[in-house]
Amino acid sequence: MHTSTPRFTLGLIAAAVLSLSACGGGGSAATNNTQPVPVIAKTNQTITVMDGLIQNALVCVDSNANGICDPTETQGHTDANGQVTLAIANADRSQARVIAEITAGVATDKDTGAITTSYTLQSPVGKLDVISPLTNMVQTKIDTDHALGISTSVDDADKYVVGQLGLNPTLVSALDNFVAQREAGSTEHSKAGDRAHILVVSTQVSATALAQPNPNSTGIDTNHGMDSTDIHTLEIQVSNDLLTRLPEVGHVADVVESHTCAVNSSNVAHDCGAEIENEVHHSGLDGSSTGTGTGTGTGTG
Repeated sequence: MHTSTPRFTLGLIAAAVLSLSACGGGGSAATNNTQPVPVIAKTNQTITVMDGLIQNALVCVDSNANGICDPTETQGHTDANGQVTLAIANADRSQARVIAEITAGVATDKDTGAITTSYTLQSPVGKLDVISPLTNMVQTKIDTDHALGISTSVDDADKYVVGQLGLNPTLVSALDNFVAQREAGSTEHSKAGDRAHILVVSTQVSATALAQPNPNSTGIDTNHGMDSTDIHTLEIQVSNDLLTRLPEVGHVADVVESHTCAVNSSNVAHDCGAEIENEVHHSGLDGSSTGTGTGTGTGTG
């Protein structure tokens, strides 16, 4: 039997469908539940990396505190003035730790030229302006004390490092931009820079000696399959040793300043390269011994 539907009934049905569509109704209609992405407030932070000013250092916010710049972490490379600007979340600034990976064959030191042995520097939590060998010692002091169950503030660690290096804590901080202050005429910051450079040289030669059984080889980047974690562990060992020998670092700096190369020099790191390495070796700061010395190197740097 054929059943017909009155035309006015079909018209009502059509009208209802159109009405529901216009209002977004209907049980099967898709709804848009997309939530807005929260905006994270960030502030640009300019960070300066120095022994001398370091170009092409990789700087990162070490979010997982493993001492290595992981690809997922906020990072960038320093320019010719040793500076990089990173956008750091405001909520994280007080707890952020920045590190600098200074890689052989990539980075350049404005004072001494191309970097030939890689090393890493760090700065204490929340201290974001400068990364240097001195800030590295401050964080090393905090870390070693923490391992002993001692809580040491950044300020106390700063004063410890400065005092042990034979610097005047009323005139200089380990967190200072000693390059800028040196260029502004500060004698105490010039001395701080010289000690910072001796820390770097000592770190480089010690890490190389520990990493490679062959004393005639150089660099730690390609040593027998060592990865970044191995190298980081090695650098911690070297830094911990240097922390106990900061007075010797200051002594070596004073001895170098007595050499002819340093007289009237505005850049001891550049002009006294051979003398510095010689004194580091004689003092045992290269990891070869625990003694002190006052060698008489005569190189021309």
